Amino acid sequence: NKPHGRMATGIIFGETTILEYYEPAAYAGQGQIQVATVVHHYRGFANAQFNLDNKRQSPSLQEEEEEQQQSKSEEGFGDSGLCNINVNCPEGDDWQNPKRSVGLILSQQGTRLCTGALINNARNDCTPLFLTANHCVDYPTEPETWLFMFNYESPDCNNNDGPTNQTVSGATLLANSFASDFALLELSEPIPPDYNVWFSGWDNANTPVAICACIHHPKGDIKKISLNDDLLTESSGGSGVPNSHWRIDGWDAGTTEGGSSGSPLYNQTGLIIGQLYGGNASCTKIDYDDFGKLSMSWAKGADSKARLKDWLDPDNTGVTSIDGKDCSQPPFALDVALMSIEDLPEFACSDSPLNPKIKIRNKGSTPITSLEIKLSINGQTPLLFTWSGSLNYYQIDYIDLPLPALEPGVHNLEITLFNPNNNPDENGANNTIITKLNLVPSNSYVTVYLTTDAYGSETSFDIKDTNNKTMYAQAGFADKQQNYMFNYCLPVGCYIFTIYDALSDGICCEFGNGNYKLIDAEQ
Repeated sequence: NKPHGRMATGIIFGETTILEYYEPAAYAGQGQIQVATVVHHYRGFANAQFNLDNKRQSPSLQEEEEEQQQSKSEEGFGDSGLCNINVNCPEGDDWQNPKRSVGLILSQQGTRLCTGALINNARNDCTPLFLTANHCVDYPTEPETWLFMFNYESPDCNNNDGPTNQTVSGATLLANSFASDFALLELSEPIPPDYNVWFSGWDNANTPVAICACIHHPKGDIKKISLNDDLLTESSGGSGVPNSHWRIDGWDAGTTEGGSSGSPLYNQTGLIIGQLYGGNASCTKIDYDDFGKLSMSWAKGADSKARLKDWLDPDNTGVTSIDGKDCSQPPFALDVALMSIEDLPEFACSDSPLNPKIKIRNKGSTPITSLEIKLSINGQTPLLFTWSGSLNYYQIDYIDLPLPALEPGVHNLEITLFNPNNNPDENGANNTIITKLNLVPSNSYVTVYLTTDAYGSETSFDIKDTNNKTMYAQAGFADKQQNYMFNYCLPVGCYIFTIYDALSDGICCEFGNGNYKLIDAEQ
């Protein structure tokens, strides 16, 4: 059961399936299940070989592509253009490790949506980060219900369908940006060791290379490779941001198609330097493709939700490139990671109850049954806590972190995990988080009084600071004239209050005498 409470199954053959729910005794009667979508492939994937054989008989690539356009409803195995090159052909001999990173994305509607790749971070700890294109995330489904299919490839240079059972269910969006068309996800569950995956390395230098490769799933087909031997140029891609993309002026072998979006662009040493946005390349036209630059995605965003740096170099080491890593086995036997601090606001009223939690994950092969936690506040003598339970590889848990009473002001918190299973942690790099808590005096608040009109659902408001950061936002009012009051704690400073009406007809006076009033602590 993932934290977001959603999942999708892989492909199941047959007419009947049984959904089995295991409920621990401690949670008897508390479970809830809702099946949101059932996708039925009435022809199945096994019939695609017949389609491919017919296409091989096409007298020209142009006719072959026209035939594909007429049968898009069955895009998948065998539907890519004939000029595409299977990754296990001789052209792919030098790219056998990077190819293990590349996965096919399937949406909850069963659509073979896009391509992406597992990408390593500077900790080399096999966190399952997955790089793809931003416009794939814009598709009207949510990554929590995506399937990520690995090793979907022919075992040799011939066109043979690949395995469809090596899937991972669900992901969380960590960061994305329109400017360089990137999206970084974290898979919601561990990748089974027998998938034998590779986490690709990367290079964030803004330097064009002369030899590069793209590994992808055109039209949801088995894994293909495209090669380029000419110096990359720069372009604005689809964002219009100057020099935000690398341009391939024409592939020397292979091409890309729909479904290739998000696929990694590798330099000559097998490091990712971008991901596919799009272009005019096809089997019938030697033309350009644009890839969002990793160097553009690296640190250009305003915060961690819009750049790669915070995730690929979480300790801010300043490294500019790292090699790939074989993650078919957990790198450590005993490794518990402190992932985040939950429910701890950036600031809070000093008289407000605080109930923070820490999120931990077992990243080692050994189950974790006990753990110690150290909390240091403002460098004083640490507080010690213990945890016991059972946490298998890559499972997570949330642990309450009781805070003592604190005076108003800025407090420095340092939380450290240690002594899992009464032994030293083999990877201390992910055991500590340092953060700040700003406790605002309880009399430092603003009160918002709001009276809605008869269509309160049209009304919303927010309070932002001078850097346009949202401090508070409120919506979801009832469709009737009603009074509301909200007290918001705010540090001393300047703020902007904005009230919105979805239909732009205001809250007074056609459908009721709506109004609002703001009062600060000093009246």
